[in-house]
Amino acid sequence: MTTSSRYARKQARGMLPRASFWALCVAWVVANPLAAKADTNAWTGSTSGGGWDNGSNWSQGRNPNSTDEVVINTLTSGSVLLDINSTIDTLSIVAGNALVFDTFGPGATLNAINGMVNSGTLTVQNSFENNNSMTLASTLGSFENEGTLRFSDRFSFVNADLVNTGTIEVGPGDVGETQVTELIKVDGTYFNSGTINVLNGNLVVRNGGTFNQSSGVINANTNRFDLYDTSTLNIAGGVFNLVHPVGPAGSRMRLFGNGTVNLTGGDLNMGAVIDLGNVGNGTFIQDGGTLHATNGVSYFWEGTYVYRSGTIDGAAILRESTLQLDSTDPATFQFSKYTPADGPGTLDIVGGRLQPGQTIDIHSIGQGTEVEAAGFFNDGLIRLSNTNGGTPRLTITTSVLENSPLGVIESDGGEIFGQILNYGGLNFEAGTTVTNNSIINNAALNVSAGASLQGMTQFVQAGGQALIGGN
Repeated sequence: MTTSSRYARKQARGMLPRASFWALCVAWVVANPLAAKADTNAWTGSTSGGGWDNGSNWSQGRNPNSTDEVVINTLTSGSVLLDINSTIDTLSIVAGNALVFDTFGPGATLNAINGMVNSGTLTVQNSFENNNSMTLASTLGSFENEGTLRFSDRFSFVNADLVNTGTIEVGPGDVGETQVTELIKVDGTYFNSGTINVLNGNLVVRNGGTFNQSSGVINANTNRFDLYDTSTLNIAGGVFNLVHPVGPAGSRMRLFGNGTVNLTGGDLNMGAVIDLGNVGNGTFIQDGGTLHATNGVSYFWEGTYVYRSGTIDGAAILRESTLQLDSTDPATFQFSKYTPADGPGTLDIVGGRLQPGQTIDIHSIGQGTEVEAAGFFNDGLIRLSNTNGGTPRLTITTSVLENSPLGVIESDGGEIFGQILNYGGLNFEAGTTVTNNSIINNAALNVSAGASLQGMTQFVQAGGQALIGGN
């Protein structure tokens, strides 16, 4: 029941003076100007489609304008073609109907002031020039996709909140198109609980926008997902697939600026690079959910990985990154180096204690890998290992690394610098060098043949047993 009809009934019963009734009606119209003047303008043209800019195709006998609630609901085949800029009040594409937004030249904008709902098929493309932008906008509302939304243009912008419960396809572009497609979200927030397939291009969030994955599926297995500026990706449920079939050379997630990725639920299938430091210093925070490190070649590059809770299936590999550990959950983290130019990684243990079931693996594959850390307590496993050359190194920069009765520190061809207070197990295999160290041993210290303790500033056997087979 409308406001005016309620007050009309009261006025008819003598409950309101006539002047008050009309004053209230005028006030309601002023407060809701678009609702007061919006007209339904429905497609009445051919059931096989036709041109948007032909007034005879519409129920109002004119092209849609900013006061119209546009409805496309009578097609049996084909599509309506919009090839001009257009501003309307709202847009509704009913299931089984289709709209193609294609200017065949200069870019254009479709602005539905109070929002649009697509339950059919909406295709956004530019068949003539793929460097011109095509924009879906809503000044006051949002864009709700319940059907299929296809982006085939190089630059496709969405200047509104985008709520997807259907299917979004990014690419492929037109036949012969050499540039990949980009769906670029400029302002507002993505809400995804449907399916997004990045077929040949990039999904980009700019200007501090937010992408929320609550359920559903995102497939970006051969392409890129980019966050610019201070934009944020929140994965709270569903499945996010970022797995390149031949490793990290193709697909990757990139943070250009100080963006943030929050994994709090669902599954992130990672077989590619998450580049946290492309420009600026991005942050990946895991506080739930499951990180699946697949293909054995996925890694975090630069930036900061904060681990608070959740499951890590495999090892989270870090390259020139800072690992901030703030969790008691079991997990394995591996520091690796892929090129000689890679700098050291950093280990920051919040609360100062590596927990039982947690592993820090400093691993070199043909390149030396260095990790720096302030002193902390070790109740887990610290392992230095190399494959095909290269020297892994752990440097304790300040204070003491205290190895508890539950802790194990083992090295196979690595280097350790700093102070160690041992109440657990120290195992130094052949090729290991412990240099410029202070070691106070209260438990088991095993130095195998081929390992060496050299340049020691202090060595105290306070208890336990030391087996020295090396130098």
